[in-house]
Amino acid sequence: MKLNLLPTYVSKGNQAKTATVVSVLLALLGILGAVGLIFISKDQVKTARASAEEKMDRAARAVATSKRADEVVADAQMIIRNINLADAMLKHNDAYPDLYRDIKPYIPGFFRVTNMTATPNDAQTATVTLTGTLKTFQQYADLMIALYRIPGATTVSRSGYVSVDPFIPNINDADQNGRPIKPGQTNIPDDKYARLAYLQGQGTLTGFTGEGGFGTADRTQPRLAMPGYSLVTVAVVIPRAIQTPDPRATLQSQGAAGAPGGTTVPGGVPGPGGPGVPGPGGPGVPGRGPGGPGATGGDSDR
Repeated sequence: MKLNLLPTYVSKGNQAKTATVVSVLLALLGILGAVGLIFISKDQVKTARASAEEKMDRAARAVATSKRADEVVADAQMIIRNINLADAMLKHNDAYPDLYRDIKPYIPGFFRVTNMTATPNDAQTATVTLTGTLKTFQQYADLMIALYRIPGATTVSRSGYVSVDPFIPNINDADQNGRPIKPGQTNIPDDKYARLAYLQGQGTLTGFTGEGGFGTADRTQPRLAMPGYSLVTVAVVIPRAIQTPDPRATLQSQGAAGAPGGTTVPGGVPGPGGPGVPGPGGPGVPGRGPGGPGATGGDSDR
């Protein structure tokens, strides 16, 4: 039997020494870890601060460059506006020729065009006016149908036809049979001697009169309606953007935005309608009303 004769406090003292040493070592390790973390944090803060300063410098340079670009654009507004106006005007040069070329296939062959013009109604529609000659009322009606074949045509109006077709007049004392006559003539008498005098009175022309300017030698004037024909005017409303850019209003404006092709430049207003294109009969006659001489009014279909 083995007896432990040492006092109890002896074994506890050794344990206390061991615990003290361990505590000191743990404290040292904690201090060293804290110091290490402090140095690491300081290094990270320094790195982040340097990165932030570099980015701020880049941002400042970007702001300065943007400000300078704004100044350059502001100084170039007039140049940009002039370039846009020139581009719009150059593009508009083809607006009227293209329109006339597109309309031409729908004009029937029996309608001899002497003048063709186009006028913008607004930014999206235009009115094409055709002046020409035809002979019969059937052609006058067929012309309306033919022009309605133009893609998008919404309205076709006409005027100027003068009827020359024979008709049966009301009978009177001298004419009991109702012989056919033409507009402007009186009843043909039944009595043969009176009828002979009537016919002799109809043949009063002794030479060339140049009626309507169709057969004259003056080539500076348009060839209008020959005898038996009518000079008519037809107006067709179609969806077409042919407004002319207004250079004066555009140059006086302060906007520098680009203009939509073929219409108007921002800051400007639509100008007047474009030029007309003379047909085979020659250019139009200034001052002549719709339908020309002998017009009898007009009608329209919508």
